[in-house]
This record gives sequence, structure tokens and C-alpha cells, in this order.
Amino acid sequence: TATPLNLSLALDASLGCSPPHPSSGVPGLLLLRQIGSSDRSEPAGGWARQLLRAGDALALTVPPTTALALELEPFDGASLVAPLVLGAAAGAASLSADGALSLSRVVGEQGAAAELTVLLPPHGPGAVSRATLNGKVVRFDALPPLDGRPPAVRIRGAWAGERFGRAHEIVAAGGFSGGRWTGTFSVPAAVLEQLAARNRSYDLSYDLDPNSNDEANVPWLAPGRLLIWAKYKPLLNDSFNAAGSIDGTPLLMRKAYNTIAPSRARFIGHWADVTRLIKPGVQQTLALQLPPGLKPQGVHFENVESLLSDEAALLQGTEELPHLRTPRGVEEAT
Repeated sequence: TATPLNLSLALDASLGCSPPHPSSGVPGLLLLRQIGSSDRSEPAGGWARQLLRAGDALALTVPPTTALALELEPFDGASLVAPLVLGAAAGAASLSADGALSLSRVVGEQGAAAELTVLLPPHGPGAVSRATLNGKVVRFDALPPLDGRPPAVRIRGAWAGERFGRAHEIVAAGGFSGGRWTGTFSVPAAVLEQLAARNRSYDLSYDLDPNSNDEANVPWLAPGRLLIWAKYKPLLNDSFNAAGSIDGTPLLMRKAYNTIAPSRARFIGHWADVTRLIKPGVQQTLALQLPPGLKPQGVHFENVESLLSDEAALLQGTEELPHLRTPRGVEEAT
């Protein structure tokens, strides 16, 4: 879908996750791993998302226009031989004899709130004295071992940079019910760099003259273009026209179909190639004239993969984020 999808799944017998009998003494812990994604920016090899118990309800948000592959596996904390990071992809994690926790090559989506939980091996120093993330000292919160879970530490903050993910939505100013639509947006330079890199990776030349052939008029071809979509649900026929502009410069608004050859019954919305009109990092205004009385499902950018923070844009310490400060009583790393 063009909007986030919020799911709630019961980890019960229907998924093969029956809770163990209370008298068994088995905690029934399950490790949720993400093993694949249609988002091409996702690190290869997958990552651990969450530790759950059989019988819990799994709350999950699937990003727009994204398919995820997840797996659940039984978890035994006693078998841990190294720290395990939950909540983000991590290249390496280690815990020294003096309690120094080191996490490296950890990445997350730019601008997103982050909460990392690091499960600790049972045969270690017993407590974390200092934590570094991608070479930077960060504050942490010690979590006691409860309900069969291993001891852990939690690191809170936000990934540095401006968030601009898949199907980034442009919100209408003052609401919208059809007709004239306006909204503002700002595209980070990293988005155009991502599209340019994709063009270099494709050994294909597209004819982008809309009057030449159908290549320019098929939105899923030439994936190095930055597109704006106005999508409708339920689907409509293609008798409706649309017009638009960015900062007063007219857009060529085209009709999209979920077939190569146009079919009135397969119309899915209006779109425009806005690549050449984008001024990176500058607030711009999009104006659309859409069918009156028909509210679109949303107005979104397309062809962008999630922007990730890495060692060049670290997770900020909680001291830099007052709204995410570690609660009082949590020892600050020195």
C-alpha cells in the first residue's frame, strides 16, 4: 500500500507458537528476525528485531510499498556467546572483560527514533560499564533479566539526518477533499544522489521524451527518476484529468495504469517526473488540480529507498535529545 500498514499478530498455535506449560520451566522465548525486504537499502543478511514470548501479540508496522520477510525461531539466552543487537542491523558486537560494550557498523533509517536492546551473554563481566556505538560513547539503561530473558542494555536516541523513506508523503495544507491541492516538501540531497547511483548501476538507456515512445510514459521504467504520485483507492476510470506545478513551473501530469498498454479499467492514478525541478534541501511547493470531490489515497514520492545512517551519521546520545533522555537514576557512561 502507499501508506504504512499496522498489523497485530497473535503468536499462538495458529502460527505454531503455543506457549509452554507453566510447570515446564521453559520461558518460551521467540526471536523475531527480519530476513528480507523489498527495500533495496536494507542491509544484506537480515537483522534481529525483537524478543517475544509465545502467546504475545506481535505489533508490526510495514513501511509503505514494502514487503518484509520475517522469521520466528526459539531463543535460548544461555546459548549466547556474544552480545546480540535487537532493533537495528549491526556488523559486530563485543563485550570485554572489564564491561566495555562495543557496537560497530550499526545502521538505521535517518531521522527515525531508535531504541536498541543489546542482549548480553550469560558468561560475561556481569555488568556493562561503558558503551560505544560506531566509535561514539553513548548512554545506556541496564535492563534486569526478567521472565527468562537474559540481562540487557537499552540505548535510546534518534538516527541522525532527515527522514525521507519509501513513498514519502506530501501532506496537503489544511486538509483536502478534492479539487485544488497544495503541499510543501523538501528533498534531501541524498535522495538525488541515490537516484544518480541507480542510473549508473543500470546498463540501460531510456528514451524519456514523452512524445517519442511509451518508455517515458510508463512509471516503472527508468527507475532513476523521482516521481510524484496521486493515487486513488478504489480505482477509478481514466476520464479524469489532473494538472500540477512545483514553485509555479508546470508539470506534465500523466495517467498510470497497472498494465503497459493503457486500459481505462486499470487506471491507478496520476503521476509526474519531477527530477529536474527538485532543489535539494530547499522547501518547495507542489500544487495540483485534481478531480473535484475525489480525495486521493495520498500524494507520494516514488522510486526512493530508505536513507540510512551509518558510521558517518551516528546515533545521537540522549543528552542531545531532551525528549528522549534516559530516565533519572540511569548511570551515564564515562
